[in-house]
Amino acid sequence: MVTLNCRSVADKRLSIADFIISRDVDIMALTETCLGHDNDKQILHDLVPLGYNILQVSRSSGRRGGCVALFFKSNLRVKSVKTNSFDQFEHMHCTVVFKDTCVDLFVVYRPPPSRANGLKTSDFFDDWSVFLEAQILNSRDILITGDFNLHLDVPDNRT
Repeated sequence: MVTLNCRSVADKRLSIADFIISRDVDIMALTETCLGHDNDKQILHDLVPLGYNILQVSRSSGRRGGCVALFFKSNLRVKSVKTNSFDQFEHMHCTVVFKDTCVDLFVVYRPPPSRANGLKTSDFFDDWSVFLEAQILNSRDILITGDFNLHLDVPDNRT
């Protein structure tokens, strides 16, 4: 499994498709795809390699940017699950079945807080707590991947 923040797939679609094929990737999570607009059919055509499927979640607010997606080999059993939305982050929920094991896979993208978007780290942690509490009640294995824009390597960074 691979996770990549691509900061828009539009100008990287052939490189991403080549990466998936050349490394024989089973599952690839993408954040910040910027997909979900009317002109994306050609981008998706170039982006999704033969033998792969894609699931994606676009921003519901209509704002540009963001969005998450999941590529997976066509022979894998992957199913999208409807889930609650949150103000502070975007995510998708899928179930992935490997032999006799079912895993809940979450792809998460948290835009960096700014005055322009009105997002705050404290509000993110409130939403994140609600999200995690709901997942803990589930008895299946959980895998969470994505870009949280939390820079733990920079101690004085509060974003």
